[in-house]
Amino acid sequence: MASLFIPGPGLPVEVNAELKPIYLRLSEDALLTRCLDGTTQNQDEALHGMIWDRVPKEMFVGTDTLELGKNDAVSHFNIGGEVELNTLTNNGIVTGEFCREEMKRSDKLRLGKAIYKETDT
Repeated sequence: MASLFIPGPGLPVEVNAELKPIYLRLSEDALLTRCLDGTTQNQDEALHGMIWDRVPKEMFVGTDTLELGKNDAVSHFNIGGEVELNTLTNNGIVTGEFCREEMKRSDKLRLGKAIYKETDT
């Protein structure tokens, strides 16, 4: 037999006092009107995909590894393969012509896919 839900006292008053300003700020008209056109969803999904490529959800990792994966994905999303080339160079690894060409090709492919997904057709 399923038990019936019995409402409790709710969140403590102190927690409500901390959360209420956040909810009020998130429900302001100025913020909500920026969300109406829905132009950020594809970008958000693309970034999330890049994060989960680096740090799969199925595998437990520590906070440091998650932060590293997130930072790498965000920098790669914003700047592209140049980030990886800079990382290699800063760590004393000389990158060759093929490595640089692959980063350019990878960036071009990623941007091409993003442009295609944004088209109406």
